[in-house]
Amino acid sequence: MTQTQIINHIIEKGKEQEMTTSQIINEYVNQWAVSSKKALMLTGQRYYEGDNDINHYKRTVVGEGGMLCEDKTLTNSKLSHNFARKLTDQKCQYLLGKPFSVCGENKEYVKKLEKMLGKSFRYLLKSACKEAINKGIAWIMPYFDQSKLKFKIIPSEQVIPVWKDGAHTELDGVIRTYQAEEYDGAERKTVTYAQWWTTDGVEYFVQENGQMVTDYKKPKSSHITVNGTDYNFKRVPFIFVKYNEEELPLIKFVKSLIDDYDMLMSHDSNSILDTPNNILVVKNYDGVNLGEFRKNIAQYKAVKVSDNGDVTSLGAKINTDSIKTHTQITHANIYEVGRGVDTQCVELGDASGVAIKYRFSDLELDCCGIETQLEQSLENILYFVNILFSLTNEGNFFDEKVDFIFARDIIVSEKETIENCKNSADILPNDVIVANHPWSR
Repeated sequence: MTQTQIINHIIEKGKEQEMTTSQIINEYVNQWAVSSKKALMLTGQRYYEGDNDINHYKRTVVGEGGMLCEDKTLTNSKLSHNFARKLTDQKCQYLLGKPFSVCGENKEYVKKLEKMLGKSFRYLLKSACKEAINKGIAWIMPYFDQSKLKFKIIPSEQVIPVWKDGAHTELDGVIRTYQAEEYDGAERKTVTYAQWWTTDGVEYFVQENGQMVTDYKKPKSSHITVNGTDYNFKRVPFIFVKYNEEELPLIKFVKSLIDDYDMLMSHDSNSILDTPNNILVVKNYDGVNLGEFRKNIAQYKAVKVSDNGDVTSLGAKINTDSIKTHTQITHANIYEVGRGVDTQCVELGDASGVAIKYRFSDLELDCCGIETQLEQSLENILYFVNILFSLTNEGNFFDEKVDFIFARDIIVSEKETIENCKNSADILPNDVIVANHPWSR
């Protein structure tokens, strides 16, 4: 069931049964816990951390009654390849590796924004970008600490958005749900909490006996408190950063290819390592039992046989060429579908500037889409920044316009750039040439 279907189901159920707020929240939380969207988010994060499905693979054999059972005596190489991390970090570093610029006509406003959105915020924005790629969407929450506006990332699997529109551009509300380990005397238990954020403030709930009830330890509160005064924003204080319009994570597109690559490489390793353990055909063995036979092979690399005795292997020959071809195709497809740059490509090192741009075209295309999403997110962030400036009497900047310029961290051909600098000596001033020379940066 999709998230939209979940929301529609809960709304219709609420109309029919006249459900209370806590009951509606309970339905949202329960449906979200088993939703495919949340599961995909956790899978994206798991693969980014290198915990691929191959890590949980078990080699099985046909046992009694024809049932499959795990055989722990077989070699089980679990070769996990972290393509997800490389592709994600590549996109984040390419787009946000260099600081973005703020441009606008009001220089005072630009200066205030540059101070507000400094190094710590840029680090947070890169983390949000990574979260969005891994999970499809990331959430930044503004909050006030001692009258200072700060931002933090809320894990996407904790956030259940209630959208106003089908395009998912405006929020009606947000349910944040999370679990905490607590002690009831000597007993340790997991407690599920929920927060219901709207433009009217935030309400708190706790799950007891499988049902959400009002958390009376935390009464309903406002969004922020500045100088002892409570305020609610006219917007729900959650800012989304999407990887794409569909809010689908990168792992959705590359998981099957990564799993295929992991499985084939692991199977190839198992075949090589299992060579000494192939099925052996023994003729006229001059020994006591098969256990002794195996021990002699393992320990002495030899075995005694009687007259006309022989030992042959039924092990299958490893088709190295077909394995190499398949893994090369899969490897290339991972970068093709994942829209990244394969840095193992031997031609990349000696490529011209035009060839490098061609190699980066898929990465550039994907990052252009992410940049569009980030620009929308930064526009939403400006709303909360302008509120702060207004509350702290630093100025009214709600009507001011600014642009955010992202500088790509692209590889260039130094040889071509230096040649271009030399050829421009009679055209451009020396300081301009020096500024563009790759060795002067």
